[in-house]
Amino acid sequence: MKDSPRNRNAGFEFIEMLVVLAILLVAAVVLLSTLARSRRPAPGITCSNNLKQIDLSFKTWALDNNDRFPMEVSITNGGTKELVNTGAVYVHFLVMSNELSTPKLLVCPEAKHLLPREAFWTAPALWRFSPRL
Repeated sequence: MKDSPRNRNAGFEFIEMLVVLAILLVAAVVLLSTLARSRRPAPGITCSNNLKQIDLSFKTWALDNNDRFPMEVSITNGGTKELVNTGAVYVHFLVMSNELSTPKLLVCPEAKHLLPREAFWTAPALWRFSPRL
């Protein structure tokens, strides 16, 4: 007597189970890679946040110095007024080193030709073109 489809066990066969597991594994890999990729901030957003931090640092410095920026305050009073025409931009940020949390804010991650520094005492090298290793 032949087995009719109704008499057969209603469970998965081994091959069917392997196919289902393979599909679930591929779906899990795709989902996890998408989640991992979405956790990294976009470089443009990082640059925008850095600019906001620099703006906040300038405003904080100005609040402590009669609403004037470092470029408006004389060197004798802790500003950089006499250095404006020299072209050295880093001196304005050196004066504000207490307000800026790190010199890394001064370099956008998209600027591959600039190397961010760890401390303000190396700040003049921020604007030197250096290849990334």
